[in-house]
Amino acid sequence: MQNLQNVICITDRHLCHRPFQDQMRIVAALHPKAVILREKDVMEDTYRILAERILPVCEENGVPMIVHTFYRVALDLGVKRVQIPLAQLRELPEETRKQFEVLGTTVHSVEDAKEAVSLGATYLTASLASGGAHEYGTQNKLLDFLEEVSSAVDIPVYALGGASREQLDDCLARGAAGICMMSRLMTIDAGE
Repeated sequence: MQNLQNVICITDRHLCHRPFQDQMRIVAALHPKAVILREKDVMEDTYRILAERILPVCEENGVPMIVHTFYRVALDLGVKRVQIPLAQLRELPEETRKQFEVLGTTVHSVEDAKEAVSLGATYLTASLASGGAHEYGTQNKLLDFLEEVSSAVDIPVYALGGASREQLDDCLARGAAGICMMSRLMTIDAGE
């Protein structure tokens, strides 16, 4: 798999067939646009340990790691990139938001997208509310949604849920900056 400049990797260590850190070495060597260390099933202390292990792997390959949810971990590690759920972003004080150079959130509507921008978001991951790989679908619902959101805001928008590497060009044609990938990158082997 080559040319991942428009692909953000979202992690889920439970999908890996090998130790998570080893899998992330393979992913980082592919040079995606960024890695969002998601790992939603852990508490902050465990997340911090994971972040401390994965950050050097990303840095060695020149890949930005984005901390998901746990913004205090990001600040403690000197990471100026965070992805915050929109509900949490609404509650985050402005002075905290301003400490991040990269601030992302997931949106499910044009209204969400506009609100996220007003809260200081620098990029968005856009997903239909239903979620899952079926979103791309035969009627191109995700593509229509991407076009609506991308037209409504002046920051990069990445497709989340359902767009594969093969559909990247379609997403780009509709105004998206790229796509997010999880499953394929969490199972990819070196040399693929």
